[in-house]
Amino acid sequence: MTGPDGASSGIGGAILIWAADTTPSDSADLISTGAGVCGIIFARTSGNDASESSTQTCTYAGNSETALGRYTGDVTMTAYMFVVAADGKTATENAAGTILYSFSGGSTLTCTFTETASYQKQ
Repeated sequence: MTGPDGASSGIGGAILIWAADTTPSDSADLISTGAGVCGIIFARTSGNDASESSTQTCTYAGNSETALGRYTGDVTMTAYMFVVAADGKTATENAAGTILYSFSGGSTLTCTFTETASYQKQ
């Protein structure tokens, strides 16, 4: 995803690490960590597939001044799927949702996004 300041950030291109989720209150089997807009994804598993456990939201701050002022982005991820291939060495990821950008000057901008990424075990 690219923010209004032109900086790219997001799930794609990140180092993705999955671990067992040990917090029973969030109804997830797995939790991902790594760089990205939100950093953490909660997922339920079924075979080689991991999908988001519920609609997930987070807020992040832009890194620079834009023509409309500094901004925050409220990310709502409405769909997420991570699939490990049968070879156990490659995977694909798909996500979709919206971002509501709020600028210090009072303006707002809503954008939709879709994201696809491929991973290969090193």
